[in-house]
Amino acid sequence: MSTIQVVKDPCSEFRYSSPHDSCGEIGALPPPPGYVKGKGTDSGRAVAANNIGGVSIVKPKELGGITAYDLNSGDKAWWIPNGGQFVPVETKDPLFAGVKLPPAAPARGQAQVITTKSLVIYGTGRSGGPPNAKPQLFAVNKATGKQVGAVDIPSKTSAVPMTFIHKGRQYIVFATGAGTNTSLVALTLPE
Repeated sequence: MSTIQVVKDPCSEFRYSSPHDSCGEIGALPPPPGYVKGKGTDSGRAVAANNIGGVSIVKPKELGGITAYDLNSGDKAWWIPNGGQFVPVETKDPLFAGVKLPPAAPARGQAQVITTKSLVIYGTGRSGGPPNAKPQLFAVNKATGKQVGAVDIPSKTSAVPMTFIHKGRQYIVFATGAGTNTSLVALTLPE
């Protein structure tokens, strides 16, 4: 979905238009009582991008996550948000006073996924997961999508993880960071 920013122009005959203050221009409506040039809208409420008061106007979709399909039937088996958690939706907009808003999926970034016999292991990617969440590598049950573990990592993943067995031990290796702060990190279970 693509939208433009719209806002209430206090001296326009239209309810909302592109961000503009036409007060004082030829053909504009007279300014409302208490109007001060440069103070923004008369209602104080703007519809920006695809939200009102910080609440999405788009019907919730399962975006920014991992979807598993049953390859025998073609049906969706499960879906989880990238980063394993939903984000609470909060707003101070009076339009939503008394309304309990459902949590939203962060819909950020593409998870970087590998699968094992029983697990899906993934990092959130550079821009993935909930905002300000600590970087982690996640493991979920391949059949159900339920998280079975998470490990703190130095920074967000920047490439798809890989796994290999060396001398009877399984390792997971992934790239993290960006620019001059990139590194490869290898994880294994203790002996």
